[in-house]
Amino acid sequence: MGDALADFQSGLTTSGYLYNLHSVNSGDDGPSANVMAQYDAIVWQTGFGLTTLTAADILNLRTYLDNGGGLFLQSMEYLSTNGANVFTADYLGVDSYVNNAKATN
Repeated sequence: MGDALADFQSGLTTSGYLYNLHSVNSGDDGPSANVMAQYDAIVWQTGFGLTTLTAADILNLRTYLDNGGGLFLQSMEYLSTNGANVFTADYLGVDSYVNNAKATN
């Protein structure tokens, strides 16, 4: 598998999009709603660990989306670690899912 970050950056650059990269350590909060408000859309990639979005991240994303922002969320573990909740249903549009417990590396 290739480098996911490099693939995202290459796709954005090739398509002519201007972007800024904001990286955080696993378990730390991402950008605030005020920071995200500077952008039309956010591409949020959580990595491949079990820590995905913090409670503050979800609150900030809800605020950002409520104010007209756009979100592309890529996460290997968001649904399996956070399950069904208001953010999942009302903001991500996921009503149900099946966790693939048989997945292997």
